[in-house]
Amino acid sequence: PGVDMERFKPGKKSEYLLAKNNIPKNSFVILYVGKLVSWKGVHNLVYAARILKQRGIKDFVVAVAGKGAQKENMEKLIKESGTEENFRFLAFVSYDEMPEVYRMADLFVLPSYPTMTWQEQFGMVLIEALASGKPVISTMSGGIPEVIGNAGILIPSGDYFQLAEYIHKLIKDDNLRDTLSRKAMERVGELYDARKNGMQFEGILKNRL
Repeated sequence: PGVDMERFKPGKKSEYLLAKNNIPKNSFVILYVGKLVSWKGVHNLVYAARILKQRGIKDFVVAVAGKGAQKENMEKLIKESGTEENFRFLAFVSYDEMPEVYRMADLFVLPSYPTMTWQEQFGMVLIEALASGKPVISTMSGGIPEVIGNAGILIPSGDYFQLAEYIHKLIKDDNLRDTLSRKAMERVGELYDARKNGMQFEGILKNRL
């Protein structure tokens, strides 16, 4: 698998997208991309946000790009936790717009956890975020550790205390964000460049014929 590194790459935040989603320019933006279903652990974003607010961290926004059965439950939890001002549910986003969505973020989070019948597989959103130079926090579920390697932060599934802890660290530590961003680009360039992988696959097929 691979990602188009000419499309998904680091860049400036889109002022248009920030304004469209009512996100202040000085906010630390935490991005989630995916279905809003229980096994993606989306409710942990709300729990972590509440902990951050209890610690006095205010200038952050969790941008949620996706639809699913858990949206109504998330909205309920957000209201109960008093974190309404910290969440934005993005309107429909076409795939052509996704590179700009990733560039809008300061951090990408995928808090998946395993069920009796499912664990996270490859997770294209992970390599799209890595290619965009974003620090990534995810969980030790399914294929996630193999995809991320040492280029991101891995926490136990469902541990929203650790999720809040590492988000807090990344908000405060510019050097840690820069280090993870560099590792992300290196890993994608080595393993997940779609053009390079396509050429290698073509070579395999030619040698087999």
